[in-house]
Amino acid sequence: MGIEETLSYINSGLKESMPPEKADSITDTLYKLFERTRARGTPIVDFLEFLRTETDWLKASSPKEGMPLIEYSVNVAKELLEIKGSEGADVDDESCVVVGLFHEIGLVKIDSEGFEEIKGEDPEVRSMRLASRSLRIIARYVPLTPEEAQAILYHDVQDIPVKRLKLTELLQKAVEKVMGS
Repeated sequence: MGIEETLSYINSGLKESMPPEKADSITDTLYKLFERTRARGTPIVDFLEFLRTETDWLKASSPKEGMPLIEYSVNVAKELLEIKGSEGADVDDESCVVVGLFHEIGLVKIDSEGFEEIKGEDPEVRSMRLASRSLRIIARYVPLTPEEAQAILYHDVQDIPVKRLKLTELLQKAVEKVMGS
């Protein structure tokens, strides 16, 4: 299946849970973001199709209250590209799109599988579990660079046990900006 057909199905699914104009805007932005991922186009289309058919991605909640995960993820990817551009960072656009769109994908339910939060658990341990789950899910479909893996794994952890790479720093800034808006 190609990107146009996949996005058409995504758009139809989004229109079931939000106003058509908003669904069209998210779908149009997804297409523009996809244009920056041509090197890994087929794996990303396959991943989008998996998310559409096997998960609740189109309706899943995001970390930002009242915002669906897909909208949040699109906003983070857009913001990440803007921050990268304004800082003149030497980071690949494709990497920004991949980590921006999929850094929180561990929040989706796959069939009966879901992310379980354990009451009383340290928030950093909980977020690492979510980040690890996100990394595991995306890596099944999309080959990741070490920089992308670090960004996904540590996007919400301040003190990391390795040297913080630029992509991780940019993703953290983008997430903070979207969460604060």
